[in-house]
Amino acid sequence: FIVFLEELLVGEVRTDVEIINPETKQSIFVNALVDSGAVVPMVGRDVIEAIGVKPDAKAIVYLADDSSIEMDKVEMVKLKIDERGTGCSLLVGDYGIEPLIGQVVLEQLDLLIDCQKQKLVKRTNSPAFTSYKLK
Repeated sequence: FIVFLEELLVGEVRTDVEIINPETKQSIFVNALVDSGAVVPMVGRDVIEAIGVKPDAKAIVYLADDSSIEMDKVEMVKLKIDERGTGCSLLVGDYGIEPLIGQVVLEQLDLLIDCQKQKLVKRTNSPAFTSYKLK
């Protein structure tokens, strides 16, 4: 029981993500932390520079301690996780920061967090491709 409890406490879910410049098709693979408390994805400046993208907007970002900061933002990149892709914006942090994937990408790609297996899984009713509700 103690070993099982220790495994549950680890709880970190990570996934490989391909980030693609939609104009040049340059891409980079990163290993990102899946953060269910985050809304939008975030990567470091080194990642966007590697695919030839520059920030083209700003965003006010509210942090866990209720403080806020201004961050650079890229309006459009393509993200692929487990052969599912979506276009989205992302926040740009300092060089070398840990990439994060948030709720928007999970919803767009129809992926769920399996905490017990510590990985992302496809929704059982849409294993081949994403599904959406329009009601």
